[in-house]
Amino acid sequence: MTRQEPDAVPVGWVPDIAAILAAIDNPVTIETRSGLWRIGVDPESRLHGAVYRPSGPDNTNDHSPETIGATRPPVTAASSRALEQSLGFPLGDGIHRALRAEAATLRLGEKAADVQNPETAAEPQEPHNHEPDHRPADKAIVSVPGRPPITYAESLEQSRVELRWETTSSQHVGDLYQVDIVDLGCTVTEGRRELTYRLCLNGDVVFAGDDIEVPADTEPRSSETVRGLVQMLLHPEADVPLNARQRSFLTRHHDDVAGLVAEHAGPHQVGDRVEVRLPDGRLLTGEVKATVPAADGEEIRSYQWTPDGDLFAGAADGPRGTIVSPAAAVRTTLLPPPAGPLPGVPAGPADQAVPSVAVS
Repeated sequence: MTRQEPDAVPVGWVPDIAAILAAIDNPVTIETRSGLWRIGVDPESRLHGAVYRPSGPDNTNDHSPETIGATRPPVTAASSRALEQSLGFPLGDGIHRALRAEAATLRLGEKAADVQNPETAAEPQEPHNHEPDHRPADKAIVSVPGRPPITYAESLEQSRVELRWETTSSQHVGDLYQVDIVDLGCTVTEGRRELTYRLCLNGDVVFAGDDIEVPADTEPRSSETVRGLVQMLLHPEADVPLNARQRSFLTRHHDDVAGLVAEHAGPHQVGDRVEVRLPDGRLLTGEVKATVPAADGEEIRSYQWTPDGDLFAGAADGPRGTIVSPAAAVRTTLLPPPAGPLPGVPAGPADQAVPSVAVS
């Protein structure tokens, strides 16, 4: 018996580090109660993919960079936002940034070819969080390449949206709707920008993407933007493929959501939340405090309402102020109270002009 000598390494040979690194997955990982999500961009197809790897016999998660097994097909999408829709749960901004920069990689190999084949990819993929153990819990660990691990809850808390509209169902007790205007793209093409959005039912993503174009002057913090987005999602084009979760949502919740976002012409009642566009261009939200009838007593001439927050900067201990606006300027709002100071409020009490009729 003789020992086979290893092949000699040529003198001056230098390993191709780039090729070695390209062959190793470097995905985002999200732990769950029963396994691990591995998420990344396939270097060859540029598809965004995710694969679920169940825990081992000792209930530990396998973080090894092996290729995807054939028993669980990957979840794939053209963008990180669309991947949320396929997964059925939100991803934090840190994950989206890593995917956009292709800093998180996941080789799909032959699976990518299967997904790109029209005959095998005709039906939209079903969300995977229908199995509770596949959805990350708040305390689940999220690891993004180049960043320290954080919890899933922290990942979402560190994310931002331009506007979030939340409301409870008027027909189904316990159901909660959430619509996020996540972002409006900065690039304007032929007078339009991309809108990034998300619609959730009880925290589960039903619709998500960055594939909707809106006029360049669209305001993210606007009831009209929310209404327009919701109406588009509730009435998809006939050639738009829907997964089972989306079809179920439209069948069960269409009329409920449509009624909740609809604008009511009035008259508004005391306590109703409204929004008013002031003459100086500011859009303020607030609460109706009183109505002022017209001379005939049959119609409402104007509304007395209090804005959300102080009208006057520097008047922390003083009254918020009340405004009287013509009825035609007062509209039903979907906007939540602003988290910070009112937009365009004067910098100090010395400049307290309000471009409407203010009453004490």
